[in-house]
Amino acid sequence: MTTQTKKFIDLNDIIGLRVRCKNVKCNASLLLDASKLAEIAQENNTTLVQCPACHSSWTVPPRDPNGYPGASNMGYDKEVKQLLTLLTNFRSFQTKLGCEITFEIANDSLELPS
Repeated sequence: MTTQTKKFIDLNDIIGLRVRCKNVKCNASLLLDASKLAEIAQENNTTLVQCPACHSSWTVPPRDPNGYPGASNMGYDKEVKQLLTLLTNFRSFQTKLGCEITFEIANDSLELPS
């Protein structure tokens, strides 16, 4: 017999975000309090551009010396900031919706002996 438990998370349950460096020699984490998300999402904020510990690129790739000089090098910084803005805005108006939106999070199945 297999049992399955589903877990859901409401946006109000999110108290912050963790950004972890993928550089295997670093692995530093930056914990972002929910109250800081709007500030980090501002256009000129560079908090997530690179790791504060090892300076590896996070949301903006390193400049390509062979690349086209006029090309934008903003990587995915804009998209990450859009996500943070969306999260912040959604939390403020979700009570006005006629439905509840939650996210299902991954959970391992538990195999029970027969």
